[in-house]
Amino acid sequence: GRHPDPSRLRLCDRKPMSSIARRLGLWMVIGGGALLAALFATLDHLVDSQLHERFDGALVARAQAFANVIAAREASERQLVDAWPEFAPTRHEDFYQIWNSAGEVLGRAASNRGGDLARPPRAADAEPTLFDLTLPDGHRGRGVLLSVWPQPAGADHETPWTVVVASEREAVDAL
Repeated sequence: GRHPDPSRLRLCDRKPMSSIARRLGLWMVIGGGALLAALFATLDHLVDSQLHERFDGALVARAQAFANVIAAREASERQLVDAWPEFAPTRHEDFYQIWNSAGEVLGRAASNRGGDLARPPRAADAEPTLFDLTLPDGHRGRGVLLSVWPQPAGADHETPWTVVVASEREAVDAL
């Protein structure tokens, strides 16, 4: 017999795709979609981790620089506000608070607006300790707990002060 020209076959004359080919195609689409979703989730996690790590690193560096100024007692409260404008009363993203070894508040940022920062239940170590907290304005924040050994002229202190420097983290969390 004579074979008809394949381009002239009507749709109804064509054989339906085999069940194995249909399943294979479906599984390839599902597998490809799952792979893309997994890659996206992994990339999102890596980016989030890097953002939080950089945020924490910058917060620790700023807290240590601030603690060094506090320990040296070289600046008045007004000089602190001038040198650290992020702690001004018009700001609401950055905060600090200082306690003596008895737990009495020695100072707080004007941005605290009289509110207290949460003081972690544990004492400060030699190394900075990062922790999450609710800021005086009610926003979520990240804090650094530090021990500061004040050095006024001619005096040695046996107990350190506790300093917490905190920043709002909602913008970083939203990314």
